[in-house]
Amino acid sequence: MAKLIIGVFETTQDTSIVIDELKKADLGEEAVSVLSRKIKHMHKISENTDIGQPEAGNGGKSIFGMLKNAAAQIEDEAVELIATGSAARKMAGTKVGEGTDDFIVALMGAGVPREDARQYEEHLLQGNIIVMVECKPEQADRVTNIFTQHQVVGIE
Repeated sequence: MAKLIIGVFETTQDTSIVIDELKKADLGEEAVSVLSRKIKHMHKISENTDIGQPEAGNGGKSIFGMLKNAAAQIEDEAVELIATGSAARKMAGTKVGEGTDDFIVALMGAGVPREDARQYEEHLLQGNIIVMVECKPEQADRVTNIFTQHQVVGIE
């Protein structure tokens, strides 16, 4: 049974370094996903790591969708996630923030406890970046070690 390891990072540099380390650990590129609410972060990470192009929800792909998300961030309203990696198909466009629990429900569906999912959402709203790795149980310690070596932000 696969394990889901989630790390929170404050900078695109730390995130890019972690992704490169995960690639060297032979986890398989499809195992790593990245989530952010900031398209600029996602493009930078994609350029640095070749993890794949960031995807937004259907509404976020148009210029109007991008403007709507920018305005929502200013107004502290729900915004759509930008994602890359294997989770992009499921998580891109998922809303985070005021008035929605889309992201929390998605994480709970993957086995993350509700309170942890809320904390991950709060990190996204603060502008942090989430790296998710689906790995074999015997790889979990290696993934955790990579995260802790590169400025992972903890949840309580």
